[in-house]
Amino acid sequence: NFKTFRLNQPLVQRGNCKPSAINREPKAALNPDEIFDMTYKESPNTFYVGKLMQGRVTGFRYKKLPSEELDKAAPVRNQETGQFQCPFCGKNDFAELTEVWNHFDAVDDCPGKCYGVNIQLENGIPAFINIQELSDSVVLRVEDRV
Repeated sequence: NFKTFRLNQPLVQRGNCKPSAINREPKAALNPDEIFDMTYKESPNTFYVGKLMQGRVTGFRYKKLPSEELDKAAPVRNQETGQFQCPFCGKNDFAELTEVWNHFDAVDDCPGKCYGVNIQLENGIPAFINIQELSDSVVLRVEDRV
């Protein structure tokens, strides 16, 4: 059961627009700062370079090493514990040198060299800290630092 309605003024006037179009002003494109402000409810006054914020570590990023670099690896023995240490991931509980080489050869045992830390800031924004930005001193085992 359809009802018909008579309109006092036509919706589309001749020559102004296509019958399927609506007369509206085109929406202005948002710049990246406006999108960020709308998404995270932060502004340049509340979120800026140099601001100290708390964050939670959500993971570590590792880079698998090419086989040429694994072949050149030189495991180091810790003089205090007598254990060998992987020069890439920093694991240091190998009693024998062959255990370190097996660690290299195993498919998922050595994650490789850590190059950064994934974090989530207190306001929910995901972030990444490069290992060079993490400390002034050399960091081999990032997991022990953060």
